[in-house]
Amino acid sequence: MRYMQIPSVSRRNRFRFPAYVALFALAMTQLPLAWSQDAVNSSFTDTAPNPQADYSAGHGSIGLEFQHTYYHGDFDGPAGKDSGDVSFFVQELRASYFVADGWEVAIGLPYVESAYSGKYASMFAHPVLSCLTPAGPTPACRPTLLDDGNYHGTFQDWNAGVRYHFDYAGYQLAPKIDLVVPSHNYQYYGAASFGERNTQVGVGMQLSRQFDFSNFYYDAQYEYYFNTPHIGYNNNYSSLVVDVGYFISPRLSAKILGDLKIGNGITDQEIGGPPALDPIWLNHDRIRLQDHGLVGAAINYALTDKYNIQATLEHAVWGRSNGDLKYGLDFQISRSF
Repeated sequence: MRYMQIPSVSRRNRFRFPAYVALFALAMTQLPLAWSQDAVNSSFTDTAPNPQADYSAGHGSIGLEFQHTYYHGDFDGPAGKDSGDVSFFVQELRASYFVADGWEVAIGLPYVESAYSGKYASMFAHPVLSCLTPAGPTPACRPTLLDDGNYHGTFQDWNAGVRYHFDYAGYQLAPKIDLVVPSHNYQYYGAASFGERNTQVGVGMQLSRQFDFSNFYYDAQYEYYFNTPHIGYNNNYSSLVVDVGYFISPRLSAKILGDLKIGNGITDQEIGGPPALDPIWLNHDRIRLQDHGLVGAAINYALTDKYNIQATLEHAVWGRSNGDLKYGLDFQISRSF
C-alpha cells in the first residue's frame, strides 16, 4: 500500500464520490456468481495469500478502497515540525481479471481530496506563482488555491499492472510490471498537492508462502520504479513491503507489516525556499527525495466466499525529505468472481 502526502482542517466539501459508490454497488450486483473459494483475490487488494488459489482464466475481483492519511510537519525539512498539517482522503475503485491461466491484469483510479492547515500554515503555504519574481516573493504573496485551508479534490493517477502468478515448490511467485499515468494535468505544486503528476513504470516481484504445518505466512513485494525525470534530476526509487501474518481461522487473519521506500531526488535542504521563479523550486514537489519507513498492522476477514474486507493502520518511524506520517488508515472491500 502506498500512502499519499496530506492535512487536518475543516472537512467541508469532503467525500465527493457518489459515482464510485454507485458503480461499486452496481458491480456487486451484476458480477457473475461463478466463483469458488479457491479463487485468488487481486494482488492489488493486499489480502492474505491463499496457498490453494486458483489462477485460471476467468477469475477476477472488483474492490473499493478508502484511505485517510495525516501528516504533521516534515522529518528534516527547513520548517521542521511546524511546517503545517496535511490530510488526504482517498477513494479508489479497483478491478482485476485473469485473462489467461496465471496472467492477471488490474487497473485502478483514485479520487483524492487534500487540505493544508496548521498553526504556522500561513507562513509555509506555497505562494502563488504570479507573486514570485526574480528578486524574490512580493509582499502581497498569497498561498496557492490548494493551500487555503479547505479541502480540494480531483482524480489522480491511473494505475495498471500485469502479474504472472505461479507456484514453485510451495512458494507463490508473481513477477509484475506496473504503470502509473496521470489522469489529467492536476496540480502538483502546493503543500496539499494531489500528487507528483509523474508517469512511472515499476518492475518487481511478489513472493508469498504459508509455513508448513503452521498458520503463519509471509508476503514480500519488491519493486523498482522508473520515474519521469525533471530538470535533469533522477527520481527513481525502490519499494519493499514485507508482511508477516497469522490465520486465526479459515476466514480471519491478522498481520504486521513494514513499508520501506529508498530512492533518488533532491533533499529539502537543497530545495530551500522560493527565492525566485527557480526551476528547482517550481518542480520541487516532483523531484523531492521522499524516503520513508512505515510500520503497521492489518486484519483481513472473508465475509463470505465472495466478499472480503481488510482494515490497515500505518505509522512512519523514519523519513528523509518527507512529511511525517502520523497515521494512515485504510479500509478495503472486494468481491471476487
